[in-house]
Amino acid sequence: MLTLLGTLAVLALPERAGAHLGSISYSDIDVTAGSVVWRLKYAAHLTPGLPAGRSVPPARAALLELQDDIERWLGQSIEVRSAGGRCQAAVENLIGPDAKDDLQVLAVWKCPNDPITSLRIVFHAFEARLGDWQNIASVRFDGKEYSTVFTPTSTRLFLGDASDAVEAGATAANAGSQACGGAAGPGCAAGPGAFFALGLRQIAMNHDPLLVLLVALIAGGSLARLFSIVASFTLAHSLTLVLAALGLVTVPAAVAQAAIALTIVPLAVGSSRGFRQLLSTGRSREEASGRRRAAITFAAGLLCGFVFAAALAQGGFARSDGAPALLAFHAGVEVGQIAVLAILIPAVQALARSEGAERYRRAVALPVGLVGLALATARILALLR
Repeated sequence: MLTLLGTLAVLALPERAGAHLGSISYSDIDVTAGSVVWRLKYAAHLTPGLPAGRSVPPARAALLELQDDIERWLGQSIEVRSAGGRCQAAVENLIGPDAKDDLQVLAVWKCPNDPITSLRIVFHAFEARLGDWQNIASVRFDGKEYSTVFTPTSTRLFLGDASDAVEAGATAANAGSQACGGAAGPGCAAGPGAFFALGLRQIAMNHDPLLVLLVALIAGGSLARLFSIVASFTLAHSLTLVLAALGLVTVPAAVAQAAIALTIVPLAVGSSRGFRQLLSTGRSREEASGRRRAAITFAAGLLCGFVFAAALAQGGFARSDGAPALLAFHAGVEVGQIAVLAILIPAVQALARSEGAERYRRAVALPVGLVGLALATARILALLR
């Protein structure tokens, strides 16, 4: 019971409290004829010039006042160098902060040579404020698309003609090798490990799947019934994750998130009533209740797949990364889910055997339902703005 209530307390925290990007940031980089267009998205409170450790999200006006400081920060902490020399940074626009307090900076690095035949990037933007940071980048260069991950121990990326490496500030021996954990070649894709970690983070930071599983399983049932509910959820989000990642089906993540929150409400209502109906009407009602839970959970899983796919795309996944990256991300999601279920299912089984099972179950299911209703309302209102 304490385990379940502790889980609920964490999941019921206001969405804003842990929803921003935190230590992970994203880069979308376009290398054009003579410039590098860089869209950097990160947690707004990490902006230099703001007080460290502040708990109040920064206002847009305060960030606009810091635009010149942001330009200097990026120019000094991100080295972009072409074969002709170092490129100069200029901030074009600040977008946000958004509802999750994340800021997007549109910056352009002007390079000495046109066209750019080789490029060296050294990324140190968040070292002053974070000990364990990660920047997931999608790069378009010379008609090709690459993915990479910058970390404190992997800060460099080389793109282009290896014959220009020395002029661009890198040797041919390390060209393309330092930003991707040893991958070689002109530009390099992030290894599967980076996408696996991104999948794990989705379960750790995205509370919707955990709320769905908690409220679907809390009504209890046999192990076979519980596993069938989990299987329906897993099958559903696996299906839509693949379809959305391949561009075959598209649903906006914000719409999917609002709909997921709505599915939590009927699951919570059904789970809060389940045991009394089971005891009074027998196994047929248990089977019907299990089928309903599995059906609603399947629908929630379909929606979660679209949210996972959006996170995967934001994390730098390109179709050129192919099956290994997609499978690694999916494996990360599943390992995270299994870790949660390894705690949740035994706790649910223990609750079902307790004397106050019905009372305890309601103490969990009804608050989760209220959380789902509040999330759905907030997200629908955000869509209507």
